[in-house]
This record gives sequence, structure tokens and C-alpha cells, in this order.
Amino acid sequence: MEKVSEIIRRLSGGEIRVGFDHKIRLPRNFDGRHWNMQGGCSDGRYAYYALNTGGDSTQSVTRIVKIDTETWQVVQTSGDMYISHSNDMVFDPYNNRLIVSWCDIEPDKVGIVDPDTLTLKETLTIPQRHYSMGYCSDKNEYVAGISRTYDLAVLDARFNVQRVLPGVEGYTKQGIDCDSELIYFLHSVRGESGTYVCNLIFTFDWDGRLISRILVPYAAEAENLFTMGDKIVCAFNDKHTDEAVISVLSLS
Repeated sequence: MEKVSEIIRRLSGGEIRVGFDHKIRLPRNFDGRHWNMQGGCSDGRYAYYALNTGGDSTQSVTRIVKIDTETWQVVQTSGDMYISHSNDMVFDPYNNRLIVSWCDIEPDKVGIVDPDTLTLKETLTIPQRHYSMGYCSDKNEYVAGISRTYDLAVLDARFNVQRVLPGVEGYTKQGIDCDSELIYFLHSVRGESGTYVCNLIFTFDWDGRLISRILVPYAAEAENLFTMGDKIVCAFNDKHTDEAVISVLSLS
């Protein structure tokens, strides 16, 4: 099976088409509150998604939903956690932890969540102010979206900045993922009315060279992404149906 990075490099000379397989739709209204899809990641078997009551306040409530990617069924839901906007999330296999980016309120903070119990273990302050984050276990490095910019910072295992890479401006910045070959940077595109009309995935190599620009033609705000084999898994807030939609994207 080709990896996503291999498919993108093979197709990067022309248009890359995206196919959708919507796997699960989560209601955004429950327990008397309205929830937004925010950060997401996977440990290879399970996917973890942060549902947030909105805003950038430290009093915003987050619940993390754990989904089996073999059946695409919810297997566990956390209790309420206070980890600000929960804008992105990564899985660290070496320490068996989920790392959740706070985003705009105290953007140098991350929440550390146990993936087995889905409980908040601690809050850390890291050197880089950021709004989103990806993690590459092969390199043991992170890629973080630098707050108030479109640039990306490569961080070591202790979150220290190693170098800064230029991003792409002009769109609503969303989640990040990375593997040993490529960095995947998700953006949402607004139309003239202000509503989201499509999304884009920009891929870069680890030296910051732009490899591809992939159009994701779904008129909903994409929030996060991660690669899974030869596919990309992407989660959206669909205001037309008032659902959080998790879709597997195929590239051709």
C-alpha cells in the first residue's frame, strides 16, 4: 500500500482529486449545550476528537470522543475538561499521552490527557506560542502553527524551536499533521458571504518547500486531519446539518 506522502509526491505535478467517504456524523447539540469539532488525532487504531463549547475562554468546556477506526463507532467519551479552545491534538506514543493545544488564550499551554481514561493529567507551558500541532514519531519532532502568523515551527521532543518554515497566507488556519516525509497544513476558505465554501490542504517537505495544494471541495469548515495508510481523515463542522462530520479522503 502506498502511503499518503508517496501518493502526493506521485500526483504533485497535476491536479489531485479528493474522494469522500463520510464515516460518522456526531450531533453538535447534546446535554443542553452546543459543541464544535476542534482538534483531532489518532494513535493508529483509535481516533480522538475534541468537542468544544466554543470561544477562546479558559472556561470553555471540552469533551474528548474516542472512536474505533475499524468500526467508526464511539467507544468512549470524556467528562468535562477545561483546556481552552482545544484547537488541535496529537498522540505521543512514547509517553502514551494526548497533547491538546489551547490556542488563543494562553497559546503557550497544552493539556496532557490520558488516552485510556480520557482524563486531564496536567497542563504544561511550552516555549512556543501556537494554535495547532502535529507530531512525527519517526523524527520525535513536532510541527506547530505559530500564533498570529502563518508560519510553522519545528520543535524537538521538549518543544524547543529548531527552525521556522514559511506557511501560506490568506485563509483560515486549521489543524496540522506530519509524517517522516511531509507536513500537512489544513486551511478553510470563506466565500464572499463569509461562509466556508471549501478547504485546502497544503503539503510541505521538512525544509519548507511547498509540494502540493489539494482542494477539498466540501462547503463546511474543516478543523483537523491525520493520515491513515493511503488516506487522509478529516473532520468538519457542517452548519447545514449541524453535525460534526468525520470523513476519509482518498486521493487520485
